[in-house]
Amino acid sequence: MTVLMTLLDIAGNLPTLIPDPDPEAPPGVEGPFALIIGWGKWIALALAVLGIIVVAVTLMFNSRRGEAGRELGNLGWIIAAIILASGAVSFVGFILDA
Repeated sequence: MTVLMTLLDIAGNLPTLIPDPDPEAPPGVEGPFALIIGWGKWIALALAVLGIIVVAVTLMFNSRRGEAGRELGNLGWIIAAIILASGAVSFVGFILDA
């Protein structure tokens, strides 16, 4: 029983023994990398706006024929992509600023 308790004690304290250094970007990377991330964010959000416009126009034409269900699904995918792109940019920005 004492061996099991010792193993559990070691397993419980193991995460505190692992070093956790602060993330640090290599020298000279902050400027160009931030520029590329900014361009990627701008392009992703511009494509998302164009995608919403295309879905809205398609929805407008297909709603008269009663076939608007698929376009609403496409709108959901576009909104999910916007959330993913914004979240990725925020995550990378957080890592670079940390």
